[in-house]
Amino acid sequence: MGRGKITISRIENKTTRQVTFAKRRAGLLKKTHELSVLCDAQIGLIIFSSNGKMYEYCSAEASSMENIIKRYQLATGTRIEEHNESEQLHGELRRIKTDTHNLQLSLQRYTGEDLSSVSMEELDGLEHMLEHSVHKVRTRKIELLQQQMQNLQRTIKEHEAAAALAAEHHHHQAQMTMVAKAEEENRNANHVNVLNQFPFDGEEQPSSVLQLATLQAAPGSHNFYPCRLLPTQPNLQDYSLN
Repeated sequence: MGRGKITISRIENKTTRQVTFAKRRAGLLKKTHELSVLCDAQIGLIIFSSNGKMYEYCSAEASSMENIIKRYQLATGTRIEEHNESEQLHGELRRIKTDTHNLQLSLQRYTGEDLSSVSMEELDGLEHMLEHSVHKVRTRKIELLQQQMQNLQRTIKEHEAAAALAAEHHHHQAQMTMVAKAEEENRNANHVNVLNQFPFDGEEQPSSVLQLATLQAAPGSHNFYPCRLLPTQPNLQDYSLN
Protein backbone atom coordinates (compact mmCIF):
# COMPACT_ATOMS: atom_id res chain seq x y z
CA MET A 1 0.00 0.00 0.00
CA GLY A 2 1.24 3.51 -0.81
CA ARG A 3 1.52 6.32 1.65
CA GLY A 4 -1.57 8.39 2.11
CA LYS A 5 -1.60 12.01 1.10
CA ILE A 6 -0.99 14.53 3.87
CA THR A 7 -3.04 17.68 3.91
CA ILE A 8 -0.71 20.67 3.70
CA SER A 9 -1.89 22.95 6.47
CA ARG A 10 -0.61 24.40 9.69
CA ILE A 11 -0.10 21.84 12.43
CA GLU A 12 -2.04 23.02 15.46
CA ASN A 13 -0.31 20.91 18.08
CA LYS A 14 2.81 22.78 19.18
CA THR A 15 4.88 19.71 20.07
CA THR A 16 4.05 17.94 16.84
CA ARG A 17 4.77 21.13 14.90
CA GLN A 18 8.24 21.45 16.43
CA VAL A 19 9.09 17.81 15.77
CA THR A 20 7.95 18.09 12.17
CA PHE A 21 9.94 21.31 11.71
CA ALA A 22 13.14 19.69 13.03
CA LYS A 23 12.77 16.64 10.78
CA ARG A 24 11.90 18.53 7.61
CA ARG A 25 14.53 21.20 8.24
CA ALA A 26 17.20 18.51 8.42
CA GLY A 27 15.86 16.94 5.26
CA LEU A 28 15.74 20.27 3.44
CA LEU A 29 19.34 21.12 4.39
CA LYS A 30 20.45 17.66 3.26
CA LYS A 31 18.72 17.98 -0.11
CA THR A 32 20.15 21.50 -0.55
CA HIS A 33 23.68 20.21 0.08
CA GLU A 34 23.17 17.31 -2.32
CA LEU A 35 21.86 19.67 -5.02
CA SER A 36 24.85 21.98 -4.56
CA VAL A 37 27.40 19.15 -4.79
CA LEU A 38 25.77 17.14 -7.60
CA CYS A 39 24.90 20.07 -9.83
CA ASP A 40 27.70 22.50 -8.87
CA ALA A 41 25.10 25.07 -7.93
CA GLN A 42 25.58 28.05 -5.63
CA ILE A 43 22.79 27.94 -3.11
CA GLY A 44 21.94 30.11 -0.13
CA LEU A 45 19.20 28.92 2.22
CA ILE A 46 17.81 30.88 5.20
CA ILE A 47 15.20 29.43 7.55
CA PHE A 48 13.46 31.17 10.45
CA SER A 49 11.55 29.01 12.91
CA SER A 50 8.29 30.05 14.55
CA ASN A 51 10.36 31.02 17.63
CA GLY A 52 12.49 33.40 15.54
CA LYS A 53 15.60 31.20 15.49
CA MET A 54 17.58 31.38 12.23
CA TYR A 55 19.13 28.50 10.29
CA GLU A 56 21.15 29.00 7.13
CA TYR A 57 23.10 27.05 4.52
CA CYS A 58 25.56 28.40 1.98
CA SER A 59 27.31 26.32 -0.65
CA ALA A 60 31.09 26.20 -0.59
CA GLU A 61 31.40 27.87 -4.01
CA ALA A 62 29.55 30.99 -2.82
CA SER A 63 31.96 31.28 0.15
CA SER A 64 29.49 33.38 2.17
CA MET A 65 25.84 34.32 2.43
CA GLU A 66 26.74 37.95 1.73
CA ASN A 67 28.06 37.03 -1.73
CA ILE A 68 24.86 35.12 -2.47
CA ILE A 69 22.77 38.15 -1.47
CA LYS A 70 24.87 40.53 -3.60
CA ARG A 71 24.53 38.22 -6.59
CA TYR A 72 20.80 38.10 -6.02
CA GLN A 73 20.63 41.91 -5.97
CA LEU A 74 22.58 42.14 -9.26
CA ALA A 75 20.40 39.53 -10.90
CA THR A 76 17.08 41.04 -9.82
CA GLY A 77 18.09 44.72 -9.87
CA THR A 78 17.02 45.22 -6.26
CA ARG A 79 19.00 47.04 -3.62
CA ILE A 80 18.75 46.76 0.12
CA GLU A 81 18.63 50.21 1.64
CA GLU A 82 21.66 50.90 3.78
CA HIS A 83 21.24 52.93 6.93
CA ASN A 84 23.62 55.77 7.54
CA GLU A 85 24.56 55.50 11.21
CA SER A 86 25.76 59.10 11.35
CA GLU A 87 22.46 60.49 10.07
CA GLN A 88 20.56 58.20 12.38
CA LEU A 89 22.54 59.44 15.37
CA HIS A 90 22.01 63.09 14.39
CA GLY A 91 18.26 62.48 14.04
CA GLU A 92 18.12 60.83 17.46
CA LEU A 93 20.07 63.73 18.95
CA ARG A 94 17.64 66.29 17.45
CA ARG A 95 14.70 64.34 18.84
CA ILE A 96 16.26 64.26 22.32
CA LYS A 97 16.95 68.01 22.21
CA THR A 98 13.33 68.71 21.20
CA ASP A 99 11.97 66.54 24.01
CA THR A 100 14.28 68.22 26.51
CA HIS A 101 13.17 71.69 25.40
CA ASN A 102 9.50 70.73 25.72
CA LEU A 103 10.10 69.34 29.21
CA GLN A 104 11.84 72.54 30.28
CA LEU A 105 8.92 74.61 29.01
CA SER A 106 6.50 72.39 30.91
CA LEU A 107 8.48 72.82 34.13
CA GLN A 108 8.55 76.59 33.69
CA ARG A 109 4.80 76.63 33.20
CA TYR A 110 4.26 74.50 36.31
CA THR A 111 6.27 77.03 38.33
CA GLY A 112 4.39 79.99 36.80
CA GLU A 113 7.32 81.27 34.72
CA ASP A 114 7.20 82.46 31.09
CA LEU A 115 3.40 82.34 30.67
CA SER A 116 3.29 85.21 28.15
CA SER A 117 3.09 82.90 25.13
CA VAL A 118 0.57 80.48 26.64
CA SER A 119 -3.00 80.54 25.29
CA MET A 120 -6.18 80.56 27.38
CA GLU A 121 -6.90 76.91 26.66
CA GLU A 122 -3.41 75.91 27.74
CA LEU A 123 -3.74 77.98 30.91
CA ASP A 124 -7.04 76.24 31.75
CA GLY A 125 -5.44 72.85 31.23
CA LEU A 126 -2.44 73.86 33.31
CA GLU A 127 -4.71 75.08 36.11
CA HIS A 128 -6.63 71.79 36.20
CA MET A 129 -3.40 69.80 36.22
CA LEU A 130 -2.00 71.86 39.10
CA GLU A 131 -5.22 71.50 41.10
CA HIS A 132 -5.14 67.76 40.58
CA SER A 133 -1.50 67.66 41.66
CA VAL A 134 -2.23 69.71 44.79
CA HIS A 135 -5.08 67.34 45.68
CA LYS A 136 -2.76 64.33 45.36
CA VAL A 137 -0.09 66.03 47.45
CA ARG A 138 -2.58 66.87 50.22
CA THR A 139 -3.97 63.34 50.21
CA ARG A 140 -0.50 61.88 50.58
CA LYS A 141 0.33 64.38 53.31
CA ILE A 142 -2.76 63.38 55.30
CA GLU A 143 -1.85 59.71 54.95
CA LEU A 144 1.64 60.36 56.31
CA LEU A 145 0.26 62.38 59.23
CA GLN A 146 -2.15 59.57 60.10
CA GLN A 147 0.65 57.02 60.00
CA GLN A 148 2.79 59.20 62.28
CA MET A 149 -0.10 59.59 64.75
CA GLN A 150 -0.68 55.84 64.80
CA ASN A 151 3.02 55.19 65.40
CA LEU A 152 3.07 57.76 68.20
CA GLN A 153 0.01 56.25 69.88
CA ARG A 154 1.51 52.78 69.63
CA THR A 155 4.76 54.04 71.18
CA ILE A 156 2.86 55.70 74.06
CA LYS A 157 0.95 52.49 74.77
CA GLU A 158 4.17 50.48 74.80
CA HIS A 159 5.76 52.93 77.27
CA GLU A 160 2.66 52.86 79.49
CA ALA A 161 2.65 49.06 79.49
CA ALA A 162 6.35 48.99 80.39
CA ALA A 163 5.82 51.51 83.20
CA ALA A 164 2.87 49.52 84.60
CA LEU A 165 4.92 46.33 84.53
CA ALA A 166 7.82 48.05 86.35
CA ALA A 167 5.44 49.47 88.99
CA GLU A 168 3.90 46.04 89.53
CA HIS A 169 7.33 44.49 89.93
CA HIS A 170 8.34 47.18 92.44
CA HIS A 171 5.12 46.69 94.42
CA HIS A 172 5.70 42.93 94.50
CA GLN A 173 9.25 43.43 95.80
CA ALA A 174 7.96 45.85 98.47
CA GLN A 175 5.39 43.28 99.63
CA MET A 176 8.03 40.56 99.78
CA THR A 177 10.25 42.86 101.87
CA MET A 178 7.39 43.66 104.27
CA VAL A 179 6.55 39.96 104.66
CA ALA A 180 10.19 39.09 105.39
CA LYS A 181 10.42 41.93 107.92
CA ALA A 182 7.20 40.82 109.65
CA GLU A 183 8.49 37.24 109.89
CA GLU A 184 11.77 38.49 111.41
CA GLU A 185 9.90 40.58 113.97
CA ASN A 186 7.67 37.63 114.81
CA ARG A 187 10.70 35.39 115.42
CA ASN A 188 12.30 38.05 117.66
CA ALA A 189 9.06 38.44 119.66
CA ASN A 190 8.85 34.67 120.23
CA HIS A 191 12.46 34.64 121.40
CA VAL A 192 11.75 37.40 123.96
CA ASN A 193 8.68 35.56 125.25
CA VAL A 194 10.72 32.41 125.87
CA LEU A 195 13.39 34.31 127.80
CA ASN A 196 10.80 36.17 129.90
CA GLN A 197 9.53 32.88 131.30
CA PHE A 198 12.84 32.45 133.19
CA PRO A 199 13.54 35.53 135.39
CA PHE A 200 17.12 36.17 136.50
CA ASP A 201 17.81 38.41 139.53
CA GLY A 202 21.03 40.33 139.36
CA GLU A 203 22.38 38.22 136.49
CA GLU A 204 22.92 38.85 132.83
CA GLN A 205 20.00 37.76 130.75
CA PRO A 206 20.84 34.88 128.41
CA SER A 207 20.80 35.76 124.75
CA SER A 208 19.52 32.41 123.49
CA VAL A 209 17.66 29.30 124.59
CA LEU A 210 20.86 27.26 124.29
CA GLN A 211 22.68 29.58 126.73
CA LEU A 212 19.68 29.33 129.06
CA ALA A 213 19.94 25.54 129.11
CA THR A 214 23.67 25.51 129.95
CA LEU A 215 23.54 28.00 132.84
CA GLN A 216 24.18 26.64 136.40
CA ALA A 217 21.90 27.47 139.29
CA ALA A 218 23.11 30.51 141.21
CA PRO A 219 22.88 30.76 145.03
CA GLY A 220 19.79 32.55 146.17
CA SER A 221 17.99 32.14 142.85
CA HIS A 222 14.34 31.38 143.00
CA ASN A 223 12.03 29.32 140.84
CA PHE A 224 14.94 27.96 138.84
CA TYR A 225 15.66 24.27 138.66
CA PRO A 226 18.77 23.33 136.84
CA CYS A 227 18.49 20.44 134.57
CA ARG A 228 21.11 18.17 133.06
CA LEU A 229 21.13 17.57 129.41
CA LEU A 230 21.38 13.84 128.81
CA PRO A 231 23.49 12.67 125.93
CA THR A 232 21.77 10.88 123.11
CA GLN A 233 23.99 7.80 123.76
CA PRO A 234 24.55 7.36 127.58
CA ASN A 235 27.76 5.84 128.92
CA LEU A 236 27.05 2.23 129.96
CA GLN A 237 29.80 2.33 132.63
CA ASP A 238 27.68 4.71 134.75
CA TYR A 239 25.07 1.96 135.01
CA SER A 240 27.38 -0.91 135.84
CA LEU A 241 26.23 -3.24 138.58
CA ASN A 242 27.88 -2.92 142.01
